[in-house]
Amino acid sequence: MQEVAREKGVAIVCPLFEAEGEKTFYNSAVVIDAGGTVLGCYRKVHVPQIPLWEEKYYFSPGNLGFPVFETQFAAIGIQICWDNFFPEGTRILALKGAQVIFSPTAAAFASQKRWETVISGHAISNGVYIFRVNRVGGEEKQDFYGRSFCVSPEGELLDQPTGMNESIALIDVDLKAIETVRKEWSFFRDRRTEAYEEIVQRKVPADLEMKIT
Repeated sequence: MQEVAREKGVAIVCPLFEAEGEKTFYNSAVVIDAGGTVLGCYRKVHVPQIPLWEEKYYFSPGNLGFPVFETQFAAIGIQICWDNFFPEGTRILALKGAQVIFSPTAAAFASQKRWETVISGHAISNGVYIFRVNRVGGEEKQDFYGRSFCVSPEGELLDQPTGMNESIALIDVDLKAIETVRKEWSFFRDRRTEAYEEIVQRKVPADLEMKIT
């Protein structure tokens, strides 16, 4: 993939099964800049344990935080699959300067609308482009439906989602639009960090724990 990036002059987000030693594994994505330089790695932070996605059995939670990668074209962040349903990661990436967030996913069944909704919401509240790239093909008990898409900082689809087979989505993005949108929708300016202490408490309060369970 480094050779491809160098030959074609493109930056690549390369998801992979990462092994650290013999017993620790991560769901990761390596970012390769145009020219072939490896800029770093993102390890999926939120690991699901649901039917057919029993990832806690073999993946460890990511321990590299939420890095932003300065490619030759844009500052990008990564949110792998399940990560996209946790708004904290997207907010951190946006505050650290990410302009485009790439979301590699492996989703099956009738979940497309849910993905469009949550990703559009994150794009709106953070003023970023988000590009969801979903797997195609099938396994014994599930079929992956593709339908990759990109949304603008205003949460609008920039083109129709791709089909259910292997395909290419070519999306033009205007990075200057990010600043314009953030001026019009001043969510970052109006943040009140002093009011958010509860969300960073490591232990969930007992009354909230009862509601969750």
